[in-house]
Amino acid sequence: MAKSRAGKAVSSRNALRHGLTSVEPVIAGMERKEDWRAHCGGVIASLAPEGHLELVLAERVANLTWRINRVTRYEVAVAEDQVGRTEEDRAIADAYLFGTDAVLAQADGKRDDLPVPTPEELANDRERRIIPWSAALDKIMRYESHLHRQLMQTLHELEAMQARRLGLPANLYRLDISAPPGSVPQRSGAASATI
Repeated sequence: MAKSRAGKAVSSRNALRHGLTSVEPVIAGMERKEDWRAHCGGVIASLAPEGHLELVLAERVANLTWRINRVTRYEVAVAEDQVGRTEEDRAIADAYLFGTDAVLAQADGKRDDLPVPTPEELANDRERRIIPWSAALDKIMRYESHLHRQLMQTLHELEAMQARRLGLPANLYRLDISAPPGSVPQRSGAASATI
């Protein structure tokens, strides 16, 4: 019996509606189950899985892409926090430089001889804070890289399963290189391979 691609996509969402994906990666109070279900359903429809194992892999793709989007939200929150604390951090730096009493006296209008940053200087300070500082940046990069590797492995496995199901040759290996050029040392005298 022949099935249309659209019919397969619709039927693939039946498992989603009937509780196959019982664990929803939704953080209460921050994310909505409706958004997760729409995201998951859209990913499953896009990947058009057939059978239980393909559906499990498609759900894993949905889970991983959901979590990668969460990393982006975290990065934005960290940057907004850093940018939002620009004036406070400048005031703390001024207190160390000029003394707390002098900064408080100027804030109370009792003196006006301390330098006041111009709007342009504050804007420049904010610009320099839009990339998270090293501890947060390291956490973001490690977690996002981890999720990305899992996503690529899952997509490759799903693609291979679908190819085998359709009678097409499945790639037995993949080569994913995520390192920046020059970061992998070459052995001296070794021939370089191109793939």
